[in-house]
Amino acid sequence: MAERPELLEEEVVSRIVEEVLERFRYHGHRTWGDKSIIPYTRIEFVEPYSGALTAVAWVVGTAGRCFLQPLIIEYPRTIDGVIVDIQNVCAGNHRVGIYRDNGDTPVGGALVAQSGSVAKAGVWTTALIPLAAALARGLYWIGIMSDEVLTEYTRLNNSWNAAVLPRCYYDQAYGAFANPCPAITVIGSMPNLATRVASVQPL
Repeated sequence: MAERPELLEEEVVSRIVEEVLERFRYHGHRTWGDKSIIPYTRIEFVEPYSGALTAVAWVVGTAGRCFLQPLIIEYPRTIDGVIVDIQNVCAGNHRVGIYRDNGDTPVGGALVAQSGSVAKAGVWTTALIPLAAALARGLYWIGIMSDEVLTEYTRLNNSWNAAVLPRCYYDQAYGAFANPCPAITVIGSMPNLATRVASVQPL
């Protein structure tokens, strides 16, 4: 008896999905709910890391400081938001933006997309900052800034690529992100960011 065509199609799709997920795991990506790549809505940590996220809260230190970390896009995709964890202190507003890479540095990179200013709400929660962006394969830099110095975010430590693509920041008055990215200062820790993927495009 001949196999049903739809079953063959399901097997092919299943194999493709498994291959894509295996590539993400190989490159160190950690995701919440791998299988939710179908139907493409999921949360993905921005930066692969080798150690656990520290439970110690961390504050921004300076209002208007834009913290940046590398965003590696291995498969073309559209994102619809950036996610950050807020711990036991919450105040003010924050916003996020994405820069193009400029030779393994954000300095001089063009601003690809930025959110509006979003009010923070609640403690011990995960905040979604809406940001729509279609991203081709490549290296980008994603940033977050706050208009106050009290909010406690979960911080990112021990990134495997920190020596090559260090996290960094620049200071400005809170508002629209500078374009292009100005001079930066390297920093060890910053708020941990995740992107929410709306769709993944074929290579």
